[in-house]
Amino acid sequence: MIPKTNPKEEKVIEVISAPENVAAFRVAGTVTAEDYDKIIPTIEEKLSEHEEIGILADLTDLEDMTGDALRRDLQYGLSNLANSTASSVPQWCPKNSGSRQLPK
Repeated sequence: MIPKTNPKEEKVIEVISAPENVAAFRVAGTVTAEDYDKIIPTIEEKLSEHEEIGILADLTDLEDMTGDALRRDLQYGLSNLANSTASSVPQWCPKNSGSRQLPK
């Protein structure tokens, strides 16, 4: 019998290279609340080191998000809303734009 690969062993959210004041992630597959909980420490670390940070998420391979993951995202975002000094409009990059650089 051939062992089946456990999809949970695959990285759903991966930290990717970015400037020091940017928390950057590549998201693939179906995100669960447990997956989401794994990125919060990275964001918190950036917030402790910098007055302002950016968050970049490559959602090219995102397939789905569970209800619990969506709830966790909203809870975390809203709990930090009072700490935000400013908000900005996200800059969207087309999938095949060829640009991989972050705005400065």
